[in-house]
Amino acid sequence: MDRLNKIERLKDMLYATDYIVLKEYEGIDVSEHGDFHKERQAIRDEINRLQGMTDEEYYEAYPEEVDVIENEELETDNEE
Repeated sequence: MDRLNKIERLKDMLYATDYIVLKEYEGIDVSEHGDFHKERQAIRDEINRLQGMTDEEYYEAYPEEVDVIENEELETDNEE
């Protein structure tokens, strides 16, 4: 997965928990969701960190992602 796709997946995780924030705003008890504020902040922090990286920095920080992309390319080449 490349850097931009990872950012999009993280944003999807935020969107998936928006309903909890709305429930809380409306005064509904959301204690069953634990400390979702910390989780959402950690996701936002990771998005900001990834957005500040170049692709080269990303692949240095996440070398396993290079392997995944190379394997996907090999599978696509073999299908043709």
